Amino acid sequence: MKFMISWIVHEELRKQALTDFAEMDIAVYKSHHPDSIKLLGRWLDLINVRGFALCEADNGDDLAHWLLQWNDQVDFDIAIVHEDDEAHRVVRGALAEG
Repeated sequence: MKFMISWIVHEELRKQALTDFAEMDIAVYKSHHPDSIKLLGRWLDLINVRGFALCEADNGDDLAHWLLQWNDQVDFDIAIVHEDDEAHRVVRGALAEG
C-alpha cells in the first residue's frame, strides 16, 4: 500500500525542530524509518515547517508505530493513495459489488 503523509510541526516547536534538523546527520535522517517502510520521497516546506512524504508499507501498523514517536511535536494527515491503474481496478471492483 502507498501512503501519502503530510505533517506540520507545532507552531511553538518550529525553531527547535529546524535546529534539530540542521544538527542531524542527514544519513541518519534518511534511514530513520523502519525497514518495513519503503520511503519513495520526502519534501520539506521550510518556510511553514511542514512536509510531505510518499511511502509504501504492507500495513498501517508499522507506519503508525513510526509516526507515533513524533506525535507530541507534529500533526499528521495520512491517506492511502493509488496510482491510476490501481485506482481504476479498485473503483471498478467497488462499483461491481454495488
